[in-house]
Amino acid sequence: MLSDLNWKRSNVRGEAQCCRCSRTLLAGQASIQIDRSRVCIKCWDEVRADPTKSVQEYKQEFRIGSGSPTRRSGSSGRSGASRRPTPNLQPTLSAYDAALLVGNALDRAVSGSYAQLFPAGDLPFFEPGFDNLVIGRAGVTIVGSKAYSSAVQIEAPVSWSSTTIPANVLSHGRNLRDLVELAVEQRAALEAVIEAAKFKFEVPVAAALCFESVEGVDRTPVRESMSVRIDTAENIAAFTTRRGPVFEKEIEPVVEHLLRFAQAPQI
Repeated sequence: MLSDLNWKRSNVRGEAQCCRCSRTLLAGQASIQIDRSRVCIKCWDEVRADPTKSVQEYKQEFRIGSGSPTRRSGSSGRSGASRRPTPNLQPTLSAYDAALLVGNALDRAVSGSYAQLFPAGDLPFFEPGFDNLVIGRAGVTIVGSKAYSSAVQIEAPVSWSSTTIPANVLSHGRNLRDLVELAVEQRAALEAVIEAAKFKFEVPVAAALCFESVEGVDRTPVRESMSVRIDTAENIAAFTTRRGPVFEKEIEPVVEHLLRFAQAPQI
């Protein structure tokens, strides 16, 4: 298993070479160290985490010489368990049921408040799985539920919160970073719609992704990647209804604008 592989993420001290693609790694460049070998981040991402693989199979894919597998110890103060991918958990809900469950969590959150829930499917740029918009004091948030049935572990390859590089979102052997990029696209399309209204007040636009459970390295359970909030449905619901710069009386004009945009004929 990947958790049995003696690996760590570290910067290159002196010039080195990727053992898989032979790419030159410059001093200070981020890479993966496996035993005494170096693997570039690109090759590391290409070799999918698979709980059925043995240590030797991983080493063969990375073209690393054979050696006895060693388990990482916690003597350095950072246990190897913190970097293990999440268990091989298969989705337990259909896309429809996941969207319904997330929608219900958002509906409970806006109930009794000034915030309103709006169906994202009415908008022409709607991407299946990004089913809901919440309009409230914090502005407008588009919420993705297409991965709700997945448990994920977040690993930031650059920093805790990068505005340019998505975090690794590891789920049952897959990296779901493409969902983060898709959420960024949905947010950008929504921002264009809000900007077209030329409101005389500030309306922040955000994007969020719901997962069944979220873990992070170094005990960082909730993460923002490229300013996309990644969390469970209940926590995302609280995030969308938090206080912000929009006054209660300004929420309705935003909803009306979105409704007009959704009903307008698209060219």
